[in-house]
Amino acid sequence: MTPNLTLHCSIPNANLHRPVRPPPKPKWLPPLPTQIKINIDASWTKEGSGLAVVARNSFGCLVSGLATFTFAASPLVAEALAIRLGVLLALSLRASHFLFEVDSLQLVNLLSHSTTSTDWAVLPLVDHIRDLTVDLVSHSWVWTSRMANQAADHIACLVRRRQCPAEWVQFPPSSFSHILLYDAGHAPT
Repeated sequence: MTPNLTLHCSIPNANLHRPVRPPPKPKWLPPLPTQIKINIDASWTKEGSGLAVVARNSFGCLVSGLATFTFAASPLVAEALAIRLGVLLALSLRASHFLFEVDSLQLVNLLSHSTTSTDWAVLPLVDHIRDLTVDLVSHSWVWTSRMANQAADHIACLVRRRQCPAEWVQFPPSSFSHILLYDAGHAPT
């Protein structure tokens, strides 16, 4: 008679068949209560660019904004023009501390670390932006993903297509209002 042998083994790769959750999508996060967050974006084509700046407080409420149509030599120049527009907006607001969020890592690095650019056309704009920020009490540059910058991206696209209402800050289009409400859902209550 042979003994009854039970074989127990662990399978180290047993978790391979479990569904993997994708990482969470980046979301807009509110600034500190003492800050105004200014999201900035540009939508570029050879036929013209939309520039957009969206300023919000720690509750996610729209404080102000600017948008304009312009022509730019490249997407990077369009982003730099939008950043300059954002700094001009900050200078017009009655606040001391600003957090500028931009989805151009190259420009954030240029503005934060004084690195050099291979695009010579953007350098005068970067210098002008630096000159303007001297008049701000406190500011910081932060890179954000396009997913977390949807409000500015949306307005920039509307402006580029010439579909943005002139009074978009006072009377936001419903498509923009949905983004603001979604983003504000992540703000403290």
